[in-house]
Amino acid sequence: MKRVPRAIAEQFFVRQSYLFSEAARERLGRLRIAIFGLGCSGSPIAEMFARVGFNWLYLVDPDTVEVSNLNRQSLYVWQDLGKKKAVVAVNRLHSIRPMMHVRGYDKPEKFVRSRTFADVDVIVDCCDDHVFKVKLNRVAEKLGRPLVHTSSFGLRGTVAIFEHGDAYYEEFFRLPSFGLPLRMVNPSVFAGYHRRVAALVGRGVYPRRLVNLIAKGLEKHQVIAPTNYVAGSLVVSEVVKRFVWRKRRPARIQTMVSFDLMSNSMSREVPRRIR
Repeated sequence: MKRVPRAIAEQFFVRQSYLFSEAARERLGRLRIAIFGLGCSGSPIAEMFARVGFNWLYLVDPDTVEVSNLNRQSLYVWQDLGKKKAVVAVNRLHSIRPMMHVRGYDKPEKFVRSRTFADVDVIVDCCDDHVFKVKLNRVAEKLGRPLVHTSSFGLRGTVAIFEHGDAYYEEFFRLPSFGLPLRMVNPSVFAGYHRRVAALVGRGVYPRRLVNLIAKGLEKHQVIAPTNYVAGSLVVSEVVKRFVWRKRRPARIQTMVSFDLMSNSMSREVPRRIR
C-alpha cells in the first residue's frame, strides 16, 4: 500500500461519489475479499473490485502467466509471461490504485489454513479445480462466510451467491461429491458430471468435437473475453448490492443468475438437478 494525499485519493471516486453513502463507503473500505483463481473470471473481477473501491483484496492463484491467458485475462500483458499470476496481479492493482491493501498468495491450500483467511468477509470462487472447489465450499460453509461462484463457457455464464444458512455450492448444484467425506473427493468423482454438463451446454450450439471434450473434462476454458467481463460485472455488482448497499439488499431467495450472449438473454432461476 502506498500513501496518497487524501485530496488526490478522493478524486479517484468522484464519478461515483453520489452512489455511495458515508456508511456504504466505510463498508467498502473495510470489507475483506478473497479471490481464488486469477484467470479468465478472477482477473477482471479483481480489477473491478479495485476500481469500485474495495480496500482489502487477497488474490490467490498458484499458476504462472501463459500466452494462452492473454486473450481474455485483463491483468496480464506479454511482458508478464512466466511470472506468478498472484505477484503480477498485486502489482497491476497497485498501479491502478496504489492506496489499497492487496496481497497475493500462490499456495491456495496454505492460505485457506491461515488466520488471514479466517478473517475474510467474502470468498469469490473462480478456480477451475473441482476438488479444491469442494474444499473451499466446505470451509466457507463451516466459517459461515458468503461464497460467490461464477463460471463461464463460450457465450454463456452463471453467477450465484451462497450465504450462511443457505444450501452451499455442492448441494445447490447437486455435485457428485455432495455427501462424500472430503478424503474420498478426487477427480474421478466428477467423471460422470462432465458428461452431464456436456449434454446441458451442447444443445446444438457448439461443435460436436468441443462437446466431446467437455464430456471428458478437457475443454480447457473455451470462452471469449466478453463472456468473462459480463460474469465479472455481475459478481461485483451483486457483492456491492448485497454487502455494501444493505438497504437495497435483495431478498435471500436462492437463485442463480444465468446469461447467454448468443441470444442476449438473462434470467434468475433455480438450477435443475443434473444427475
